[in-house]
Amino acid sequence: MQVPWYDLPLAGNAAARLELVKTRKDRRGYTNVTCSERKKEIKRRRHRRKKLTQFGRRAPKATVSEKAHIAAKIRRMTPGAEIIITRLALEER
Repeated sequence: MQVPWYDLPLAGNAAARLELVKTRKDRRGYTNVTCSERKKEIKRRRHRRKKLTQFGRRAPKATVSEKAHIAAKIRRMTPGAEIIITRLALEER
């Protein structure tokens, strides 16, 4: 009996989990393909854009410590963080 892919532990043999997802079939016998990398990246970009919009609205009214906190969150979220932080005037250098 196979264990459902969502019940597998997060830490462990990633190759076995991936192989199980690839070979899983639906009731008609078709392989159930997970979300493509392109769709995942589009979802990440949309979420990132939404969060940056929220940070942009909060930035003008934020105190110095809140601006530092927002800047740290942006650095964790996106690779082009320094440009965005400069544009939002979160840190004056």
